[in-house]
Amino acid sequence: MDADIAQVEMTRLRPERAAVLDDVQRYEALLSSVRRLMNIPELIGEIFIHCIPDPTDIFAAGKFGHLPRPFTYSYVYAGRHDAPLALSHVCRTWRRISLTAPRLWATFAVNARHYRSIAAMNLWLSRSRSYPLSFCIQFELHESSILNATDILALARHQNRWKNVSVKGTDMLEHFLSSVTDTYPVLERLHLSEDNRYIDTYVSAPNLTQLELTGCFLMSDKLHLPNLREITIHDMWLYDCLSMCRQHQALQRAAFHISSPGTMAPDADIVELPALKDLHLSTPHAAAPTDASDLLMNIRAPSLKKLHIHSEIRLSMSIRDAVLPFLQRSSALVTSLHVDGRYSNMDSLVEFISHIPHLQQLSLASSHLNSDDLLAHLQTPIITNTSTVLCAPELAVIGPLSPNPTLDSLVDFIISRRINGHSALRDVVVPDPHLAFELRSHPGVSECIKNGLQVLCKITSDD
Repeated sequence: MDADIAQVEMTRLRPERAAVLDDVQRYEALLSSVRRLMNIPELIGEIFIHCIPDPTDIFAAGKFGHLPRPFTYSYVYAGRHDAPLALSHVCRTWRRISLTAPRLWATFAVNARHYRSIAAMNLWLSRSRSYPLSFCIQFELHESSILNATDILALARHQNRWKNVSVKGTDMLEHFLSSVTDTYPVLERLHLSEDNRYIDTYVSAPNLTQLELTGCFLMSDKLHLPNLREITIHDMWLYDCLSMCRQHQALQRAAFHISSPGTMAPDADIVELPALKDLHLSTPHAAAPTDASDLLMNIRAPSLKKLHIHSEIRLSMSIRDAVLPFLQRSSALVTSLHVDGRYSNMDSLVEFISHIPHLQQLSLASSHLNSDDLLAHLQTPIITNTSTVLCAPELAVIGPLSPNPTLDSLVDFIISRRINGHSALRDVVVPDPHLAFELRSHPGVSECIKNGLQVLCKITSDD
């Protein structure tokens, strides 16, 4: 009888014991060291900062859609780009901490057509205090009246804090830039996107290092950009690109994506670009009459390391007309060479590779290219009576080559680069998965793979 009573009592006490243990565990969690650390405002604030994307990375990649938005309709589905607002709506403590972190509110993207977004932007400007601003503003339609609104003019009042800026719109850029003063004291990166328009306004930005223009062009004689080092121009005339080079001869990197190359003849005065290390030229429209490489006839770049030329022009062009004279005139120690287009006389370029001793990356594509001859040339010694110093001895990455070389040519080339058991060759890139498989399966190549060689497949479009 006593045993039965004790069993009933134990059954009743077990849930109470479990409830007490749950309470103990909850209080232990509150007293944990991690919990105490989370009560340090400075630590939480630093964690908050890492919840928002780095504006430097955003502007470098051009992914402005990842910037935080001052206004959102719902926090339920908030993503990383809604971090400042989402974090400030968790609890009273987090809100207080977020409001005292100006860096959290200094990066944003707004649409000028959404009045709520513009109004929220003013709040963010206030919360960001004196921290440098990184923002993207987009005008979807012609909205001349909106420039008179005090909300938009708020950006002008904070112009001395503009650090990374992107402005997109139709017929709006010149109006917007005219609404602010000519000087941008801390501006470092500027992206402007318009529809085939020349912008006639003064721009003075002594600290600007990166400029990207899409479908628009800033009149070069009205610019004061003494520290400009990188420039990217999309969808503009070839002559405008040359004008920008002439105005800013301290450029280190230039990328020109030409929509209308036009007709250019060699200039009497070659533009000297002594600091240029990286040059990308592309003509993405097959209907364009001439090739973007015509720009090379007018410049000299003795410090050039990387040259990338891509053309979709359907007419054949001679590699001897512009590309080779540019390389010879520059006498640069080029380490990376990529040429993709309907260039004829490719054998001239193949022969010239012997004069690029520090070449490390090579990719060529042309219907006039004999890839097997190229690989055979790369196996020839550059010093007579020796077989240990081959053409382009530092070559580390080759391919894709188009047309495809034969399997035997690739195998012979790879094996030839092994000297005393060592090879500078690191990657062989082919556009055909079947060729890549055969190459990896070859006994001579598989031995090189064991020593670190990679055979990669990169599918490219047909020439």
